[in-house]
Amino acid sequence: MSVSHGEASASRLFSLQVGNTLIIVAVLTTRRLRTVTNCFVTSLAIADLLVGIFVMPPAVALYLVDT
Repeated sequence: MSVSHGEASASRLFSLQVGNTLIIVAVLTTRRLRTVTNCFVTSLAIADLLVGIFVMPPAVALYLVDT
Protein backbone atom coordinates (compact mmCIF):
# COMPACT_ATOMS: atom_id res chain seq x y z
CA MET A 1 0.00 0.00 0.00
CA SER A 2 1.47 3.30 -1.08
CA VAL A 3 1.06 6.58 0.81
CA SER A 4 1.07 9.78 -1.22
CA HIS A 5 3.13 12.84 -0.28
CA GLY A 6 -0.07 14.74 0.52
CA GLU A 7 -1.28 12.11 2.96
CA ALA A 8 2.11 11.90 4.65
CA SER A 9 2.32 15.69 4.95
CA ALA A 10 -1.22 15.92 6.30
CA SER A 11 -0.51 13.30 8.97
CA ARG A 12 2.69 15.11 9.98
CA LEU A 13 0.84 18.41 10.28
CA PHE A 14 -1.89 16.78 12.35
CA SER A 15 0.54 15.07 14.72
CA LEU A 16 2.59 18.27 15.05
CA GLN A 17 -0.48 20.27 16.05
CA VAL A 18 -1.83 17.62 18.43
CA GLY A 19 1.53 17.05 20.12
CA ASN A 20 2.25 20.72 20.66
CA THR A 21 -1.26 21.36 21.89
CA LEU A 22 -0.89 18.54 24.44
CA ILE A 23 2.36 20.05 25.73
CA ILE A 24 0.81 23.51 26.06
CA VAL A 25 -2.31 22.21 27.81
CA ALA A 26 -0.30 20.00 30.18
CA VAL A 27 1.93 22.84 31.32
CA LEU A 28 -0.95 25.29 31.66
CA THR A 29 -3.22 22.95 33.61
CA THR A 30 -0.71 21.20 35.88
CA ARG A 31 0.73 23.51 38.49
CA ARG A 32 3.69 21.22 39.20
CA LEU A 33 4.84 21.48 35.58
CA ARG A 34 5.19 25.27 35.69
CA THR A 35 8.96 25.45 35.96
CA VAL A 36 11.34 27.72 34.09
CA THR A 37 12.45 24.86 31.86
CA ASN A 38 8.88 23.87 31.02
CA CYS A 39 8.00 27.50 30.29
CA PHE A 40 10.80 27.45 27.73
CA VAL A 41 9.50 24.16 26.28
CA THR A 42 5.99 25.65 26.15
CA SER A 43 7.34 28.68 24.31
CA LEU A 44 8.97 26.39 21.75
CA ALA A 45 5.74 24.39 21.43
CA ILE A 46 3.77 27.60 20.78
CA ALA A 47 6.27 28.71 18.14
CA ASP A 48 6.20 25.27 16.52
CA LEU A 49 2.40 25.25 16.59
CA LEU A 50 2.26 28.65 14.88
CA VAL A 51 4.66 27.46 12.19
CA GLY A 52 2.54 24.33 11.75
CA ILE A 53 -0.62 26.40 11.37
CA PHE A 54 0.56 29.33 9.24
CA VAL A 55 3.64 28.17 7.30
CA MET A 56 3.36 24.45 6.66
CA PRO A 57 -0.09 24.23 4.96
CA PRO A 58 0.79 26.75 2.22
CA ALA A 59 4.22 25.13 1.80
CA VAL A 60 2.68 21.67 1.43
CA ALA A 61 0.05 23.01 -0.99
CA LEU A 62 2.75 24.68 -3.07
CA TYR A 63 4.80 21.47 -3.08
CA LEU A 64 1.82 19.38 -4.18
CA VAL A 65 0.87 21.83 -6.94
CA ASP A 66 4.42 21.89 -8.32
CA THR A 67 4.78 18.08 -8.50
